[in-house]
Amino acid sequence: MVEGPGCKLKGEKMKGKIIGQRVIQVSGNAIENRPKRDLDKPTPFHALIGKKILDVKTLGKELFIFFCSGDCLRVHFLMAGFVRYNDKSEDPDESAKKKIPEKPRLQLQLDKDTVSLYQCSTEIRGGEETQARWDKQITLDICWSEF
Repeated sequence: MVEGPGCKLKGEKMKGKIIGQRVIQVSGNAIENRPKRDLDKPTPFHALIGKKILDVKTLGKELFIFFCSGDCLRVHFLMAGFVRYNDKSEDPDESAKKKIPEKPRLQLQLDKDTVSLYQCSTEIRGGEETQARWDKQITLDICWSEF
């Protein structure tokens, strides 16, 4: 099960890999598993295409990816979520899985890397509101350096 410290490690690794890159394409179950009538319409995740990643932060089991557009991708790793970079299995939370899902929940094709998020929930939020919430609650996070 992903706990706060595991999420913090995911965030630090992600921060080192993806900050400064732009989103080229989005895919995954969050895009494809929609009603047929909506398949020809863009999802909120499509708004990330062309946007530059500015920062990655964590708060408990949540991970936030902030974009230059003012948007924020919130990822909650639920009970068993994990991340793959460039389709390589490096996340310790993945090694505990007996069966790996065929498709990620959300996949971001970036300038240099591909980030695949599995067994998690994802949503787009306003970056300003998310940053304000993070600022208000980060001192309660046991992974915060000043806790």
